[in-house]
Amino acid sequence: MRRKFTAYDISDPSETILRMIFITLVLLAGTGLLLKPDMIGLVNIFTAECGLITDTIMTGGLGASFLNSAIVLLLCMILVKLSGAKVSGNTLACLYMTAGFGFFGITPLNMIPVILGTYLY
Repeated sequence: MRRKFTAYDISDPSETILRMIFITLVLLAGTGLLLKPDMIGLVNIFTAECGLITDTIMTGGLGASFLNSAIVLLLCMILVKLSGAKVSGNTLACLYMTAGFGFFGITPLNMIPVILGTYLY
């Protein structure tokens, strides 16, 4: 007996996009934990004086750098969910770009003033 092929309804791709982001978050955090990060390295990343670009791998190590990127992505993902914004391809691109910048100096500590300033405005 042949089965009839049914296509998924992707008229609202927001849940699919959020699942993709969550999978990326798990992969980043898992990779960071597999590389046995030094928590002192993560603290060094969070507290380092950084200019425009800071190599977090040199500052805190490879595992701590992956964990930093995962934490940045998690924070941004929470902000998107709390804001109630429509999740689209642009949101996906922005979140991935921010996670990538987590390897080049963005930490949750230097994101807080920008987030609070935007909220207060």
